[in-house]
Amino acid sequence: FIARKKQNASYSLMLQNAFNSMNRDAGLHNIRYICQPLAPFLENIYREPSDLLIRGEGECEILKSEEGTTQGCPAAMGWYALSTVPMINHLQTQTECHQAFFADDGTAAGTLLETRNYWDTILTVGPGFGYFPNARKTVLIVKESHLEKAKDIFGNTGVIITTEGQRHLGAVIGSAEY
Repeated sequence: FIARKKQNASYSLMLQNAFNSMNRDAGLHNIRYICQPLAPFLENIYREPSDLLIRGEGECEILKSEEGTTQGCPAAMGWYALSTVPMINHLQTQTECHQAFFADDGTAAGTLLETRNYWDTILTVGPGFGYFPNARKTVLIVKESHLEKAKDIFGNTGVIITTEGQRHLGAVIGSAEY
């Protein structure tokens, strides 16, 4: 992120079971417009429910996977990434935060009011794409001087608020001491 003087908060968004809960139909529909060359390949893999074999003692049960990606599928990451593009674009048009996504990890940064608007928007928009933010694992990192205001603004969300910092994508976001 490029630092802005008014930027005083950053999220490390955590999701619930993101790869397995993305909406397949919506994802395949959007991929036809976002990445036409890859669309036929992904449709051949994900158009129909995938068979998941559950082995027990001498038995094998077939469970149909109808949402999200299939574990071990070489196209899973591409499908997931392309499926999130419409949601990310919507968030960009509806909020003032800077955002970045890597796989199912998201980050947003802005003022406290901007980041609260982002949180409310992703809670509303995300489930339609199968993207379910998990407040108990989401961390809002704020400057020490904004801690009390952050608690007032985010007090009812369940989001973890800290001034210390947080590991994120192999790096650290937050205080110099962290």
